[in-house]
Amino acid sequence: MIGRMETGRSGARFPNIERLCAALDIDVGELFSIASNNPVVENPKLQTIMLRLAKMSDTDLDWVSGVLDSVLTRRT
Repeated sequence: MIGRMETGRSGARFPNIERLCAALDIDVGELFSIASNNPVVENPKLQTIMLRLAKMSDTDLDWVSGVLDSVLTRRT
């Protein structure tokens, strides 16, 4: 459900958002703001990659994850 919300394929009503935040032990406002101390958010290259990944299906994300695992394993 969270993945569908992140990619815009589904919405959530406020009561569900409140329950999600309670389960994650975070304030509702944290879902609607970007933390400025997050290095991923501040890196434009990572932002571009994250936006592209957010549009992918779960099947495609599994494939990308496998490719990353393969590439990173070869580097070590």
